[in-house]
Amino acid sequence: MFITIAGELGSGKSTICAALKKERGYEIFSTGDIHRKFAKEKSLSTLELNKQLTDSNEFDNYIDNSVAEYARKNTDKNVVFDSRLAWKFVPESFKVYLIVAPAVAAQRVYATRNTAVESYASVSAAEADLIDRKKTEDKRFRRLYGVDCGDFNNYDLIIDSTAATSEQITALILEKLDGYVSATSPHRYVMKMENGKWKAEN
Repeated sequence: MFITIAGELGSGKSTICAALKKERGYEIFSTGDIHRKFAKEKSLSTLELNKQLTDSNEFDNYIDNSVAEYARKNTDKNVVFDSRLAWKFVPESFKVYLIVAPAVAAQRVYATRNTAVESYASVSAAEADLIDRKKTEDKRFRRLYGVDCGDFNNYDLIIDSTAATSEQITALILEKLDGYVSATSPHRYVMKMENGKWKAEN
């Protein structure tokens, strides 16, 4: 079974992938790791790399081909893909999209990213960077593939991670995944945590 985890920057994609590995033994394929490694080798921030890639298809083609090839070669495995575009290049997957309030995303990223590739002077600087990166990536993906990553119709399950723990999100994904395997209809509404319970919003 393949799960693709896409979503907004700072929404917790990597954390949820790690939780799925722990809970169900899923292998993780992360394009973010490839992206950050490539940026580090170029002595660039991820935002700087994104801007340099705006007019070039080379790196995107490398990433996307890697995702599709890994899926083709590992059909016998349980794999979770941490990638904003894996839903497109691994169509036979349970597609999850995570959203998050920008201020919360900035707080998370500021608290956890402090490397030569990604570091921020303040939470507000992190929020500005995340907004800029998202605009740059969205523009590039529209140019390259004509897709909108924020279109909920691309996904089976949309989760607001703002007020939810990784444990709550992981449990919800596994619950809906079991329903998906049983051929139930897609869940194209936003699941939001309120007062300790999931609430579905259109």
